[in-house]
Amino acid sequence: MVQSALGRFVQRVELKEVMVIPAVAIVLYLTTGDIFTSVIGPVVVTLAFLAFATVDATNNDIRYVQLGIFAIGIVGGAVMFISTDIPAWFGALVALVSLWWTGTTLIDLFQGD
Repeated sequence: MVQSALGRFVQRVELKEVMVIPAVAIVLYLTTGDIFTSVIGPVVVTLAFLAFATVDATNNDIRYVQLGIFAIGIVGGAVMFISTDIPAWFGALVALVSLWWTGTTLIDLFQGD
């Protein structure tokens, strides 16, 4: 059982997912100009991806992980919005997109999809 979950996890990780990490770093650096943000952003994306891959490999409901990540996105967007180092529009965008995804995931859960 453990070997098959590990095998599914390894199969889930593809080159396109690995290539997203430096792309996130570049986009964050170009939009914020902050080295710290451009390092933390890819770490957060990597942790989110690992959470999704783990839940997928163990055949659990991925929507609960999504809700947790989206809730963190809402809070993080709000923090970025009030931060003086990051453009307010970027924080607002992160918070609004996370709020939208949270709503659609909750609707899916309540409708039993």
